[in-house]
Amino acid sequence: MVMVYLLLPKVDRKKSPADVLQVSYKYSSGKGKPFEAPPVTATVTRSGKARVKVIPKLILEESRLMALNSVKDARVLADKMELERAKNIVDEAKHMLEGVMVDDDPTDLIKTLIYDLQQLSEFMKTQKDYEEKGYPYALSFETSHDRQRYAARGDVDKVRSFATPRMNAYLEQAKKFDNDPNTPPPSVETDQKIEDAIKPPPPPKPLPPVTPHCTEIVIQVLYLIGSVLKWIEELRT
Repeated sequence: MVMVYLLLPKVDRKKSPADVLQVSYKYSSGKGKPFEAPPVTATVTRSGKARVKVIPKLILEESRLMALNSVKDARVLADKMELERAKNIVDEAKHMLEGVMVDDDPTDLIKTLIYDLQQLSEFMKTQKDYEEKGYPYALSFETSHDRQRYAARGDVDKVRSFATPRMNAYLEQAKKFDNDPNTPPPSVETDQKIEDAIKPPPPPKPLPPVTPHCTEIVIQVLYLIGSVLKWIEELRT
């Protein structure tokens, strides 16, 4: 998702159409000079009676970015030994997320963010805890969300983009131990049998040749432009 913040002046009556956004892009096929497409301008007619439409995806993305920025700010303070202020920022962000509802229900993303902030807050009780656990936890959180993994993955139990057969096997072992700590770990022979049963993945297929005009890139950009225009059109209703 691409978010665009527009600062528009207040209107009290219907106005003539105004240009509010201009989208442009350029791409290259890997050979020669980059191709720059003509810019596309979004024009809307605004009125003072427009109603704000709640967009669930926008609420989730704003919440995710709020949590991410809070963790970054808290980490900077904690690195300066200002642990109390850092912990307050994390706790305040967690409290704000607890009030976020989409269709009267907290989503998996919000629940995950709340859990992450709660864990980080626990790791900020002492400077030693922060340096040993909180600092790497915060960096991991930032790295993950800077790449927007959670925003697009959805159900983390069903959509496991980074899972491998070995990860699945180790996850099963961890679940069994969590349910019954007295369960003995599998033997080396058992692990070897599981390892032998894992078939190597097939070699990747060769990439299709790049078209002269990078059709796929153009389609993606046009889809993005269409989404932005649709959002602007919704502001008029």
